[in-house]
Amino acid sequence: MQNIELTDLSKLKGGLIEDERLKDFPIRASITVENKQTVVKLLLPEKHDQLEFFGLFRNDRAIRPFSEEEGGEDGMVSSIVTYTGDQTKGTFLGIILRRMIDPKTIDFEFKDIPLP
Repeated sequence: MQNIELTDLSKLKGGLIEDERLKDFPIRASITVENKQTVVKLLLPEKHDQLEFFGLFRNDRAIRPFSEEEGGEDGMVSSIVTYTGDQTKGTFLGIILRRMIDPKTIDFEFKDIPLP
């Protein structure tokens, strides 16, 4: 697992998140406050099985969202999480990704082993 923490939420306006760990996995993020709700939206490649979790955190604890939804646009998958109130102060956006480990093949010989 890899944790990415984005602390400057004011920079998240739909642009590409620039992080070395995301070079092969482009993510666009935006955070807006509208109608007394904070809306976090990620646009991900269609094959986004690397994403384990994302959301707002305060004091290293995830904030419980009001609602979650997914959709699609322009060949990308949109994932939207909505929080009650303005949650942009004292929080950070956390993204947790799974990384595949390069599989290795180990050659060994089976021998007759007596079973109990």
